[in-house]
Amino acid sequence: NLLDRFLFSEVMADNEILEDVLEIILDRPVPLKDKAQAEKELEEIAFDEYSEVLFISKSVGTIIASAYAEKYKIKCCQILYTPLEQTFMFEHDDAIAFIGTADPWSDVKKVIACSKNQAVPIYVYEDANHSLEKENILQNIDILKNVMEKTQKYLR
Repeated sequence: NLLDRFLFSEVMADNEILEDVLEIILDRPVPLKDKAQAEKELEEIAFDEYSEVLFISKSVGTIIASAYAEKYKIKCCQILYTPLEQTFMFEHDDAIAFIGTADPWSDVKKVIACSKNQAVPIYVYEDANHSLEKENILQNIDILKNVMEKTQKYLR
């Protein structure tokens, strides 16, 4: 809703607040680079000189990559590992997504709906968390194998 978008925008606009929010959620310090620093690191890349551009991102990074691609009109493919709902505030012409149904960071049903609304294939892993993991290590290996197979197929 509008209030959520406003609050999200306010948090994303201030790295100190964002660091505080992430620290509360993750129960550990999460140092972030300054937004200007992140853009500065990419400013010398002439994306238009490349025939293919691929952004691979996870979690909050899916928002940053999507926003960056839209802001600078970069025609790219994107792999979105555990995207957040706000990721889909930006258009995705060529992307693939992966999420677990037990992801505490995401409103999984909304993420799936947003992904489908943009025709972004999304692979959903039952009972997997934000790391696409479960309690069982062997199941985690199966999930990782499946994610990498789908990623590889997407890249071909």
